[in-house]
This record gives sequence, C-alpha cells and structure tokens, in this order.
Amino acid sequence: MKKVTAVILIVINTLLLTGCWGMREINELGLVMAVGIDKDAGSNDYIVTVQIAKPTVEGTSKVNKVWIGTARGKTIFDAVRALAQISSRRIMWAHNNLIIIGEAVARDGILPVIDFFSHNPEVRMQTFVVVAKGDAKQYLASASGLDEISGLGFREMYRYELLTAKSVQSNMLRITRKYFTEDRQPVIAGIDFEQEVIKAGAESAKHEIKTIVLGGAAVFKGAKMIGWLSPDETRGLAWIRNETATTLVTVPAPGDENRSVSVETTKVKAKIETEVNDGVPAITIKLSGDARIVEEDSATDLSIDEFKAVIEKLVEEKIAQMSG
Repeated sequence: MKKVTAVILIVINTLLLTGCWGMREINELGLVMAVGIDKDAGSNDYIVTVQIAKPTVEGTSKVNKVWIGTARGKTIFDAVRALAQISSRRIMWAHNNLIIIGEAVARDGILPVIDFFSHNPEVRMQTFVVVAKGDAKQYLASASGLDEISGLGFREMYRYELLTAKSVQSNMLRITRKYFTEDRQPVIAGIDFEQEVIKAGAESAKHEIKTIVLGGAAVFKGAKMIGWLSPDETRGLAWIRNETATTLVTVPAPGDENRSVSVETTKVKAKIETEVNDGVPAITIKLSGDARIVEEDSATDLSIDEFKAVIEKLVEEKIAQMSG
C-alpha cells in the first residue's frame, strides 16, 4: 500500500507542476529601444519606425548596434503589426525607452498615440515622450550623447535635464493625466538637430555631424499641438509650475556686456495670485529663491555688496523675461 500511495502522489505532483508554456527565448525577441510615430500627409497613413538593439556575440563587435525598421498602416496598431513582415524577431516593447512623436502627428492630434501606448500591456507608463521638429524617423538613426544606441542615450539625457530645466519631464503617465485634466494641457519635451561642420584638411573633405539636442517644448490645446516654447521659455514654465528647484542663469557683467556672470538659483518657489479688476481677470506670479554667483568672467571696480545688488537686479529681469 505504501508503494501504491507513493506512486499516486508522484503522479498527482507531476500534474500540478507548472511549466513555461508561454516562454519566449531572448534570441527570439526584438527589443525596442525607441520608437517614432510619423504621418504621411498624402495617404494619411501612420508610419512607425522602431530602433531595435542587435544582439552581440561575445568576442565580436558590430559597427551598427541597432536595426531600424519602418512600416505603415491606417492606424498605429496596423503599422506595428506590419513590422512583422520585415522583422525576423517578435517585437517586444518592455525595454522601450522613448516615444518620438513627429511634428505632423502632434499637430494633427496625439490621441491615437495615447490610446495605443496606454493600452499596450508591455509599455511602461514611465516611458519618456518627446515631440520632434520634423519627422521622428530621422532621429532614430542619429547619435544621442555618448551612447551608441540613441534610445539609451535619450534615457540618460532625461536624467540630467533638470540641471538646465530647458526641457520638461514628459512621460506617458504625465501626458495621460494632463490630457484628461481640464485645468492643465499637455506640454511635451521637444528635440531638434544641432549641426556642426567638421573640416578635415581639404575643403572637399568637410562633412556635417548632426547631434540630437533635448530642449524646448511642444504646447498642446487638448490633443493638438499649437506651438513651440523656446528653451528659455520652457525654463520659465518650469519655475512657474514649481518643477525645478535649481538652475543656472547667465547675465552680462556690470560695465562690460561682452563678459558674463553665471548665477546658480536654488530653492525657487512660485506663488500664483489671481484677482478680477473691473471684470478683467489678472494673474500675478511671484518667484522667490536663493542664488549664488558661481563664475565671474571679468574684474570690477564695484564693492562686493554693490556687485551683488547689480547682479541680483539683472537676474530678476532675466527671470521675469523668461517667465513672462
């Protein structure tokens, strides 16, 4: 009886064991690092471009660390499914770092973007989102920071964005929340190209290098983009929204406009007051904080107290200009 009981228990335990029915091997997956969403003005089709990391065998090196794939469809999901026709691996979104929205898509409306990515169970709601000046596709094949995979470079650029406050921290969660909130409209970080001409001896040997720059922001009314904020205007918005506590302000040196003084602001807080005068609403924004002079580019005959007073006034004027 003991032997029979043991056999029965073994059979029952075998039936209860869990397996890996839905397991997917890493070498069967195409890990998306970044994705761009564009729109064809002629056909009104969506164009989806993915940047997928190429696996590297130990002991070997690859010139191109990523594969860029593009497909189109009547909807974003339709275009994503069409990627299966050109990709040898199953597309996986769990490691995606960035969603780039082309300017044409942003001006037409970002509701389809919000709908697709917020319903995709593989996409993290903390995924960064930017609006590109021009088409999104061109940015996926360009350099970003020091990283060979620009999708990873974007992630690191976002981490250090708060040092300048010339962009905004926009991800799927924040954008979705603001889109469905009546008192606030989405403001999404912008990206652009910075071109540099490199000369190597002969005039014919010169070539251009395009570097992606994170700065400025796209402003929305509802789902549609209505314009751009410059990097300085974006920093002013960050102050007003209490989204940055420290940043750097550079002003002309007293008595010498060709020289500059850098001032680091800290503990910046905004207080917004509203009132109605003769039926006309008025808003007053008061910014307060501390500051310290971190670099002076010239000598001065002013006393230290006089110098501080002049710099304080110049900084106040510049902050008022950026925040206005």
